[in-house]
Amino acid sequence: MDAKSRQFFMELVLRNKMCLILPLSYDCFQMLGWLLTFHANT
Repeated sequence: MDAKSRQFFMELVLRNKMCLILPLSYDCFQMLGWLLTFHANT
């Protein structure tokens, strides 16, 4: 994982904290979809 991906991942983690507060937020679903895609590609 390069620095750019790591920075993006950290931003997703920060968004995930908002996801805990707003579980139905769009960003939450977007992040979950990205994580599933990321794990599928690795």
